[in-house]
Parts: sequence; C-alpha cells; structure tokens
Amino acid sequence: MHVTSGGGMLIGFIPILMLLVYALLIGLGIYLLLLLIQLAKRGVELLDLQIAEKRRARRDDMNRDDPGGNDVQ
Repeated sequence: MHVTSGGGMLIGFIPILMLLVYALLIGLGIYLLLLLIQLAKRGVELLDLQIAEKRRARRDDMNRDDPGGNDVQ
C-alpha cells in the first residue's frame, strides 16, 4: 500500500504557474515594446513638423526682409 500526501500535486502545479507568469511577462514586454515604438514614431513626426515650421518661418522672415525677391545668403 502506497500513501501519498497532497504535496505532490502542489509541486507539479508550481512549474505550470511559473510558465504562465513567464508567458504573461513576455507578452507584457512585447506589448510595451510596441507602445514604445509607436511613441517614438509620433515623436519623430512631431520633430519633422517642428523643423518644417521653423524652416517656413525663416523663409517667411527672409521674404519679408527682402521684398524684391533678391536671394541674400
């Protein structure tokens, strides 16, 4: 006759729980990476808009200072 306690079932459950936690952490890491990439894309677009606006402002200032259309450099 073989007597077992309920501890064997708990020992078998812990690795499965750890695998689920690891899978959850990996999934969360991938999701956060995608969010970071999306944020970086938006930052680059914003920077491009700011550069274009600054160039436009400089061009407008140059045209206002030189109404004859002569290129001054």
